[in-house]
Amino acid sequence: MGERGNIVFIFAPEAGYGAGDAADARRRQGTDETTSSSSAKPRRVYFYTHWRGHLLAEILREAMNLKEFWPEGFGNLTGTVRESCRWSDASYFARVVFNRLTRGDEDGVLSFGIDVDRTLPDYDELHVDVEKREIRQVHLDSIEGKEGRWEGVADVTVASWTYDEFAAGAVKVALDEGADLGVSL
Repeated sequence: MGERGNIVFIFAPEAGYGAGDAADARRRQGTDETTSSSSAKPRRVYFYTHWRGHLLAEILREAMNLKEFWPEGFGNLTGTVRESCRWSDASYFARVVFNRLTRGDEDGVLSFGIDVDRTLPDYDELHVDVEKREIRQVHLDSIEGKEGRWEGVADVTVASWTYDEFAAGAVKVALDEGADLGVSL
């Protein structure tokens, strides 16, 4: 089966979206008027691993603690350490996390993916809310419909941390000794 897991980057809803067909129609017609709605859903990007789900917290923490020096000749910043992992730039932050997730298998064609839809994981997901600068551990509870048939999942937040708390090690990783890694790390 695997050791499937997701790190989910959550971005703010796109400006003006979420108000339904009327707002979409106004945008297509080129009018400036848009309607905001509290029902606008945040945008999500799922980083999927087939074999490293049990290592997600450790991988995310490592990525958050990466630091490097600005290159020579980089203006007033030369020689200074930049903010860990570009936390304030969501697109760079997401890329650094995905690179860390795939480390050692960058040229492979199996085991990892990027999607806007969820692949059901074997472990709780880690949600990275870039607007709130918060990490959440999210358990997926099955939703059963009529006659006990599966209809989907509900996100249940188990724990949450600020970026600083998570990067400092506030979450403790419990490894499954019997986990099948699929690839060697």
